[in-house]
Amino acid sequence: MWWSAARRGVLRPRSGDLLGTGPQDDGRDGYLLSPVVLQPQSRGTVRLVSADPDDPPLVDPAHLTEPEDLAVLVHGLRAALWISEQDALRSRTADRSPAPDSTDAELARHVRATAETLAHPAGTARSGAPDDPDAVLDERLRVRGVTGLRVADPSAAPVVTRGHPAPPAVVIAERAADLILADLYWPPD
Repeated sequence: MWWSAARRGVLRPRSGDLLGTGPQDDGRDGYLLSPVVLQPQSRGTVRLVSADPDDPPLVDPAHLTEPEDLAVLVHGLRAALWISEQDALRSRTADRSPAPDSTDAELARHVRATAETLAHPAGTARSGAPDDPDAVLDERLRVRGVTGLRVADPSAAPVVTRGHPAPPAVVIAERAADLILADLYWPPD
């Protein structure tokens, strides 16, 4: 199957080595099946390597470190393989690799070798209560330990949403605007 190039966020199989076909040279339509983990349990880290803002951060996505994430992708891949075997799609499927009769262990190896991330990262600057050790933002979207800096995008969400991140981004940004205005006109005591 061909897959669009993935960048960050949700894991999915990649680039030409699964099921389906792209647009055909003879003008026929193609199809794409893309199993994803919508709400991964694995949690990575983004850490500063120095106080120099020009130094890139150290990013460890920790993909597939939780067994549930791998199980979800194996299940989704098995479903995609089954779908590709149906009469309506069989003739339009360019390649079935791994084979539909692959074991779960073979599918897991395939997922580990080919999974990439999707382009909707979130939760990398989680907000939370003062006693939440994973939260880098307070409840008012302020970066802990940094005066005058807030985060107002989906990275402030504590979990990845199951839909496109644009609506939550708008909600978070509107909430940040309200919080900033409140601080300007009604500063906390």
